[in-house]
Amino acid sequence: MDHPDEIVCLVGENPLPVYLGARQFANKDCTTVVLLHSEQTKEQASRIESQLTDHVNESKCVSVDAYNPKSVTSVVSGLKTKLKYQLLNYTGGTKVMAAFAVKAWADDTTAFYLDEGEAKFWFGNGTDRELSGNYINTDVLCELHGVVVKHRSNHDFENSISTDTLHKLFDKWPRPKRGTPYNRAPFMPDTWGDLGVTDADCAIAVAERWAQFKEMSGLFPKICAPTSAKALKEGDYKHQYKFAATTWQELLVQKSIEKCEHKGFIKGTYFDIGGQDFEADLIGVWNNRLYYISCTTDHKVGMVKAKAFEAVYRARQLGGGMARIAVVSFANDNDFPMCL
Repeated sequence: MDHPDEIVCLVGENPLPVYLGARQFANKDCTTVVLLHSEQTKEQASRIESQLTDHVNESKCVSVDAYNPKSVTSVVSGLKTKLKYQLLNYTGGTKVMAAFAVKAWADDTTAFYLDEGEAKFWFGNGTDRELSGNYINTDVLCELHGVVVKHRSNHDFENSISTDTLHKLFDKWPRPKRGTPYNRAPFMPDTWGDLGVTDADCAIAVAERWAQFKEMSGLFPKICAPTSAKALKEGDYKHQYKFAATTWQELLVQKSIEKCEHKGFIKGTYFDIGGQDFEADLIGVWNNRLYYISCTTDHKVGMVKAKAFEAVYRARQLGGGMARIAVVSFANDNDFPMCL
């Protein structure tokens, strides 16, 4: 397929299909991308335009009334011309925009839609084209969706921990019988105040659990348990105790993925989406798909399901319909006879 002179795109709340369509078919030297947006998707259009700067010859934003058939028909008809080789990407926008844009375009062979699940572009005449090339990474996804990366957790002590050590820890990690709660609270300083844990209780509980963790893992042999909640929050104690409670599992999963030659999965990223803060345990992009992995050392069905539902929600915010998720936990296989 020759590169088009112009691609007209309908912009919806998810900017990814528009961006991928432009990257797939546009040529930097000859293609203009026209972004049709409503008042509600003006910001999405602006973010797409910014990310396309180095990949298309020109881009421009055009406003339409998203729920007015006459407005959509008028704008699309005014753009369509026989003097150019044009494509229409109608994946985004409202149903009204899609229906009347395709009707006004009146050319099935040059109107296409991205099937995000299959990563395939479908044209109106029934032909298809696979999404190819590597067009995105986590930074591009964040820019497209207006997501702010606040910081990424990276602690020096983790760099020296081997995969073998993590596997041994995984094998020794306590797996309570079904229905038996596993209390990890002594590891988590942020929960002590809510639980009413005194400094004295904290010192006893943390010392016992820390000794258990060091025995299981062989890690941090020179680190002694702090004697109070205040002491724990000083220095690198807090990070090491959080590692002992949960994030060792994230590091193990990250190293396991890297063994499969999938580099670039990032552990412990903190994001801001519309003023809401959240942490992604592991994220990475492969073949233009976001893979969002949630980790928990919990075994309870309710907690694991909650992690799964949160992962689905957050993954779609970052990666749209192409995103895939996984949850790594200590839950009993019998509790999950089928995929969530």
